Amino acid sequence: MDNRVTKEDVHIDAQVSINDIKIFFYVPGVITYILKYNVLTNQFTVYDTVTFNNINSLHFIEGGEMYITEMNERRYITLPYTAFYEDDNNVDMTHYDNYKREPINALLDTGNINLNNHITKRYRDMHVVFKNLDTHKLLFNSETIIDDVISHPFKNLYVEVQELNGNKIIVPVEDMNTFDLLEFTHDATGSFGLLFDFKEFLSNRLITYKTSILGTGKVFRLRMQFISKGMYKIQEFGIIYRERSV
Repeated sequence: MDNRVTKEDVHIDAQVSINDIKIFFYVPGVITYILKYNVLTNQFTVYDTVTFNNINSLHFIEGGEMYITEMNERRYITLPYTAFYEDDNNVDMTHYDNYKREPINALLDTGNINLNNHITKRYRDMHVVFKNLDTHKLLFNSETIIDDVISHPFKNLYVEVQELNGNKIIVPVEDMNTFDLLEFTHDATGSFGLLFDFKEFLSNRLITYKTSILGTGKVFRLRMQFISKGMYKIQEFGIIYRERSV
């Protein structure tokens, strides 16, 4: 299946309130990406989800907002919901699942990266740096596509946490291959990836996950998936490779 997205596939809508400006970019059947600008704090944030991906209309309601979404040619009510004074509770609620609180299911897809694509390269490592805002648990999965061949990186079962004094500590993570994720979402079961427990590490610490992505080819693409009920920040991500002369 060709899952490449072109600009013709992207729908754009906007919602403006006294404090916020939100621009909705969504691809029906694929993903929703919301760029939020807070007028009071002059800050941009991103809301990126595959929980809903076809927006029919946007509405303000008492205490928040509501979206009319579509799935399988049927319309539903979807509410972004954040509970006050509760940790790890930034979720989507949809009518088709009796307003069950679904975690935000985000996807980061680089598309084909132009890295001198006429030269063969040997890929070695990948790293992702997180800052935790208020999430307790984060599910993480990744895959690489090298010359249109999909593979899953080697799973390192730890993250590096940089302490305030500059020292780094090693924190184990949990392999979720055989874990039923009913606590998080109704359909993300079985082979999912890794579970990061972030509740002890707030935004003043950098959390780095490193893994091997061994492979050889010319064209590289990276996809990463995140599922969480809390807020976090992807500080940076990168890959290490070496060009090979032919």
